[in-house]
Amino acid sequence: MRKLLVIILLSLPSIIWAQTDYPYSILPGQNKAVQSASDTLWVMKHSQMQKAIFAAKENKLLKEQIAVLTDKVSLLDKATSVRDTTLNLTQQDVNHYKQQWLDCDKDLQTVVKKYKKQRFAKNVALLGTVVGFVAGALIF
Repeated sequence: MRKLLVIILLSLPSIIWAQTDYPYSILPGQNKAVQSASDTLWVMKHSQMQKAIFAAKENKLLKEQIAVLTDKVSLLDKATSVRDTTLNLTQQDVNHYKQQWLDCDKDLQTVVKKYKKQRFAKNVALLGTVVGFVAGALIF
């Protein structure tokens, strides 16, 4: 039982130290063993690390901006399609009412011609009546 307890106590620090967070820094003159099959070793200066962190944050911000701009583009596409639909409907209405206007104008011209014919016939009838009375008065 003691052997098991000793083995556990001896292996406990190695289990805890194996769970280090990446990236971790290696100071000048310090040696570090890395397993080649499971890890990748990046050797960077502090300024390079800062640039990488800044680039990652900037990349995250740019991705958010891309998402926002993509949403704006989709909203603009929807608004454009609504405006196009409205424009097409308005153009159809304009054509419809223009055709109605032209039909009414033709009907009005037809009615005006009929009215002028009726007025001419009425005037001729009145003139004939007056001539008939005058002729009748002259004959008798």
